[in-house]
Amino acid sequence: MVAWIWAMTFYHVVDFVLLWKISVAVALIVAGAVGYLAFEQIKGFSTSSRVFIQFLMTFAVGILFLSRYGAAVINGKYDHSPTKTFEVSLLNKYSTKNKSSYSYYLVVAPWHQGKAPWKIKVNSDQYDQAVCGEDRYQIDTKTGYLGWEWVISERRV
Repeated sequence: MVAWIWAMTFYHVVDFVLLWKISVAVALIVAGAVGYLAFEQIKGFSTSSRVFIQFLMTFAVGILFLSRYGAAVINGKYDHSPTKTFEVSLLNKYSTKNKSSYSYYLVVAPWHQGKAPWKIKVNSDQYDQAVCGEDRYQIDTKTGYLGWEWVISERRV
């Protein structure tokens, strides 16, 4: 939970799909190894199958999220690469309604050829002031300790 909050607050990895793919592979390997060790320890007990399945399910989900969000934290926290600055245009804006509130998003052009546009969550005042096609945004990124580019700041210029 701590890694999730930390990663979602401070370390926004640009290519999150690649990060998920690698995290799934790591989580499967670790869950398999730990599952085998746990099975060896509890086999023979009367409730071993129920306990083992419950443990393995909980551990597998936990290690998946820890590997994904923990990797994002390590990638950003230990990154000492120079900051790269890109200026991109505002492509679109949209809002979503939750149970009792709205969330506001701006979509800016990608700063690398062939990448997806970047989504920025903003407050209602920034959303109302944004003009598609006219506004420009400065995106500051770093290479990342593990090689995954991450965004350190986003601001209107």
